[in-house]
Amino acid sequence: MAEGVIRLMTDKSEGADNAMWDIDKVFEGGSENGTVINGTEGVTIILPDVLIPGSGAITLDTAKREIVIVTAKGDIVRKDVSKQLKENPKTITVKDSGGNLYSVDTKTGKATSIGKVPAGGSQQQIPLPA
Repeated sequence: MAEGVIRLMTDKSEGADNAMWDIDKVFEGGSENGTVINGTEGVTIILPDVLIPGSGAITLDTAKREIVIVTAKGDIVRKDVSKQLKENPKTITVKDSGGNLYSVDTKTGKATSIGKVPAGGSQQQIPLPA
């Protein structure tokens, strides 16, 4: 999920009948709000120094296992995604320096714009090595 809210109503007592799939392992709390213990916010790759001009400017080269971006100036930026592809995801989510989010299909290599990071939103920083 790139943006949104999920509301979950369960019994406030730990291990109650309507608790979800042993969620206590990754979620702590239960009285009004909780705290995520582990997990990710969904962004696979953060490119803090690259502004992607649009979804047509980003593709996945499946043979070389890298994201290829053509900047507005015509520069070509390549980022290795071999590590991210090991888990065989259906998509890879990329965030650029402007907070724009793109979903890249790992089968077709095509990217789709999925919006922008909400103002004040937090993202886990997982920059790729140069």
